[in-house]
This record gives sequence, C-alpha cells and structure tokens, in this order.
Amino acid sequence: MSAQHDDDDLAARLRAIDPARSAARLTEQELIRMSNQSTESIHRSRRPVVITIGAIAGAIAVGAAVFALTAPGPVEPVALTLTGSDPASSMCMALSPQSFDGADLAVDAVVVELGDGLATLEVTRGFTPGAPARITLPVPDAMATDFSFTGFEQGGRYLVAASDGVVLSCGASGDYSPELEQLYDEAF
Repeated sequence: MSAQHDDDDLAARLRAIDPARSAARLTEQELIRMSNQSTESIHRSRRPVVITIGAIAGAIAVGAAVFALTAPGPVEPVALTLTGSDPASSMCMALSPQSFDGADLAVDAVVVELGDGLATLEVTRGFTPGAPARITLPVPDAMATDFSFTGFEQGGRYLVAASDGVVLSCGASGDYSPELEQLYDEAF
C-alpha cells in the first residue's frame, strides 16, 4: 500500500462518517456572508467589555487625582506659648473641671522632637474639637515656671490645655497623670 492510497482511503472513511455530507454545499457568497457576520458579532460582544474597562480606568484616574489633591501634606504644628508668670508671686487654686473654662484646646500628646528650645508633641488624643495633629511648646525654664511641666523628655507624655494659644498654668497643663486626665475628661 502506498502513502497516497492510505490518504485516499482515510479521506473516504471521513466522508462516510461526516454528519453534514448530505447537507447542501454553500456558495462562495454564502461563506463570505457568514464569515462577516461572525466577525461583526465578535466586535459587538467585545464593545461592552472595552467600554466597561475604560470606565473603570477613568474612575481610578479620577479617584487618584482627588486623593492627590486632598491628601494631607506635611503636618504643621500649632505653636503655643507658656505664661510668663513668676511662680513666687502667682497663686493657684485647687484644680477642678472649672479650671479649664475658656480653654479652646486640650490634648494628650507625646514629645516626638526636642531642639532649638522647642518641644514638638504629637497629639494622641484631642479633648476639644478640631485639635491639631501636632503642637510646639517652648521648653520651660524650671526656675521661671509654675512647675506644671517638670521638663520635656523625648517620648514623654503630657496633657496640655490652652486658651488663645497660651498654655494654661497652675497644674492645668503638665506631665501626664491619671488624675489630670480624669479632670480633662470631666472638663471636656
């Protein structure tokens, strides 16, 4: 048996089992028309997918732009000052929630930076609405203060109340203690 004979024999067998052998043969025009219809349906079925992907990409781009425009920049600390009262001549009343009347800022904060005579504190809790993320305070001279602050230490925790940018003295601001925090909770 030759290779040509094997090919002819195989082709005859395939024709014999072909389920469409009795179907009418398509003309060239019909084949072209069917080919164009299938191509159009492929393009039509991809169009919604392309539109959807484009819409998603556009939404992501708009979201990224909005985030970039509204993302917080570097946090600028709010600068506060200490009272310049002479501890020998100032009289302090016992602390109560009323000691904080008029305070427009009250925070629980931790020292994150010391230098150039300033302490920068990061606010961990704001007792008043709109509390800033950071505050700066001059490092107090132990001999010229009312001893509310014993001196700032890196990582030290402090409770600070202020009115119009001036830190409240007489123990209303100072080193963290559970007792002072309880007064803050009652006052604010």
